[in-house]
Amino acid sequence: MRKFLEDDLGVYLDWVEVPEAYRLILTDPDEHLDVTIPYGVEAYINAVEKEVPGSRETVTKYLDLCQEVIEGIIYLASREASLTRTC
Repeated sequence: MRKFLEDDLGVYLDWVEVPEAYRLILTDPDEHLDVTIPYGVEAYINAVEKEVPGSRETVTKYLDLCQEVIEGIIYLASREASLTRTC
């Protein structure tokens, strides 16, 4: 993203490090939830497990599936690039 912004668009920004991936805050009359989710797969799983005990296995399976989807997209993109070069 930085390369695209700076090299391609000529946009220069001061980047600020953010200590967490995201924060979820939910409030309603009966309940309040304030969860900070850190970077990293294991840290993410641990944070979710802390808030929702017993969810570790399901969250791990979900993130494994996400990784497989990413790898599939990367594979297809690399195949598309190699096919484009040969045509």
